[in-house]
Amino acid sequence: MRQASAGGHDPPRSRDSRAADGVGYSFLVMLANDGGVDLDELHFLERLALADGEIDDDEREALRGILARVEVTRLAPAVQTELAEFRRRYAV
Repeated sequence: MRQASAGGHDPPRSRDSRAADGVGYSFLVMLANDGGVDLDELHFLERLALADGEIDDDEREALRGILARVEVTRLAPAVQTELAEFRRRYAV
């Protein structure tokens, strides 16, 4: 039987998924930036999710959770635009 993570969420199921890496990194980012994300961090998450050439369902779910915590109104306009494009491009 699998155990839930500390946050009460089940860990990603796909063995090849980078979702767990993304979630771990994102919590550090969100804590460090007080709910924000910059372009470098957004691009890092994109590279991490695409390391195997695609974004799988576990990674997509993890990215949705990460991006749901971002306070969009506090982001620079360029970051808001890039984030909207990122969400559209990867259906997150």
